[in-house]
Amino acid sequence: MDQCLADVSVLGVVLASDLSVFSAGSDVGDIVDPRRCNRADLQSLCQFVAKAHKPVVAALGGACLSTGLDLALACTARVASARASFGYPDVRLGLLPAGGGAYRLTRLIGAGAALEMILAATAKPAEEALELGLIDRLCAQGREIEQAALLAQTLAQGAVHSLDRRDFLAHLPEDMAAVATARAGLPAQKGHWAAHHRAVDTVEGALLLPETMALAQEAAAFDDVQRGPIARALCYAFVARQRAQPIQAKAGNPQTAPEAVLRRVMGDIVALFQDQGLARTDILGAFASFGIGVGAGSALPDCPPSAGDVVPALLLAWANAGAGLLHSGQIARAEQVDAAALVAGMCPNWRGGPMFWAGEFGTKAVLADLQRRASAGGSLAQRLFTPSPLWADLVAQGLSLREIEVMIEPD
Repeated sequence: MDQCLADVSVLGVVLASDLSVFSAGSDVGDIVDPRRCNRADLQSLCQFVAKAHKPVVAALGGACLSTGLDLALACTARVASARASFGYPDVRLGLLPAGGGAYRLTRLIGAGAALEMILAATAKPAEEALELGLIDRLCAQGREIEQAALLAQTLAQGAVHSLDRRDFLAHLPEDMAAVATARAGLPAQKGHWAAHHRAVDTVEGALLLPETMALAQEAAAFDDVQRGPIARALCYAFVARQRAQPIQAKAGNPQTAPEAVLRRVMGDIVALFQDQGLARTDILGAFASFGIGVGAGSALPDCPPSAGDVVPALLLAWANAGAGLLHSGQIARAEQVDAAALVAGMCPNWRGGPMFWAGEFGTKAVLADLQRRASAGGSLAQRLFTPSPLWADLVAQGLSLREIEVMIEPD
């Protein structure tokens, strides 16, 4: 970009991809490990493109999602073929647009349409994107770069008026009304809806704040949710399910399959607390307060006062059973346990899974709690909580569950 902008013979720049898509979205590795800082680099790049003194036109064929859409929105204009699609699936991972996309999308198509795209996390087809003003030209498939170059030449000649842009100030009252409607429609419990609440805040900031302040607010909101427990759990769950798919496809002993083991442990936990005099309805109520058996998007009930220890015991017993499968070589990765729990609906995605929970809780804390529960209970408690040898091994070596995953690879 530096070279193109400095070259006096260059009238404008076309951004294109040699893939079948412009961009399928975020680098999952960057999502899981914020220390890579690719998001900060993307934000700087988008701002550089947005401030370019020559027209920059995006040539879009195929999907243009997430961080790819951030980059396309930073361009002066966008040309797409009918097979292109546009969206922000980020909220499904508890995240927000990463490169200033909320600000630029809001200013381009209005708050109502921007909030629909961000909160619903569904992709818009090219025809609808043209109607919204998200793209400027629709062309035949395979001619995206040619048409983008022609538009860049036109814009370089000063024909910026050829771009049909929404009058931001004229629509400000209806945009503010759309923000109020969206905010009123969100659950009062932020919990796993944290990204949705912050998305509404960033769109409102795009309407009310100067560009520099709005982009800074959006970046701060992204950082907050990315480092929060919900996004970390959702991103982990996404990766766990993706990596576990080829392993789950291989047939094995159904009795030692993670899903079967987890179901047995859940039944044993119910029996354990019933033996202690707790009503079955209270035990199931505790499960529901964790999100087990509760439909997506539903508010979680309060945990019955007498059942506050049920979920911690369940997670601990699940993690111990998973450690047993790892130690015996029945599975290769801790995340296979979580993937089984998520796919079977035993654990909501935004909780990450029992092995994720154990990693957050800490290996030493898990071992100590297992030892305490095993020594204080009867035969059923001892069966559930007698620590797998893996825990002591991890503590002795100073390792976490995730660090041992690279030590055992599946066939």
